[in-house]
Amino acid sequence: MHRLAIADATDVIAQVRPEDLDKPTPCAGWNLGRLLTHMIGQNHGFAEAIENGDAPASAYSYQWTAEHDLHSAWAQSVERLAKAVDAHELDERITLVEINPKATYPLGAVIGFHTLDTAIHAWDVSTSRNVLYRPNEDLIDEVYARARQVPAGKNRTGPGAAFAPPITVPPEDLWRTALALLGRRG
Repeated sequence: MHRLAIADATDVIAQVRPEDLDKPTPCAGWNLGRLLTHMIGQNHGFAEAIENGDAPASAYSYQWTAEHDLHSAWAQSVERLAKAVDAHELDERITLVEINPKATYPLGAVIGFHTLDTAIHAWDVSTSRNVLYRPNEDLIDEVYARARQVPAGKNRTGPGAAFAPPITVPPEDLWRTALALLGRRG
């Protein structure tokens, strides 16, 4: 599912043009350029955490300037992440400072966290460009299961919150429900 989420996001990002970078996204206060740099930074941060068992908060940020090609930067970050995942065992323990700096998670869970983040952000990127994005049903099932595990509460309302508070939508569509659980109207 992780590879599928990455492939979907890569397809979505391939359609982004320079004139799109200033468009607003469903991520409050973020334009598309900022969202893409966040996604690239997440790939690098997760890769470093997997490579070393931990990574500082600074590893999760990517500093984009107009001279950088975001498509190439995305591809490089994806390649680094794939190599890191492939080089480690699913039961290896990893600290993710952005989730909980005092806890460790097995690589399998870390991959699940990143799958959720990547699929939701692929939707964010598409939505900012007024393009419909809906993953295949297997990925929807995975994202829905992960979204149900994201804690609600004050951690969803402060500055830098990873996800907005959950919103209510009719439960007949798992994709829309997964988005709603993460504060997005799909």
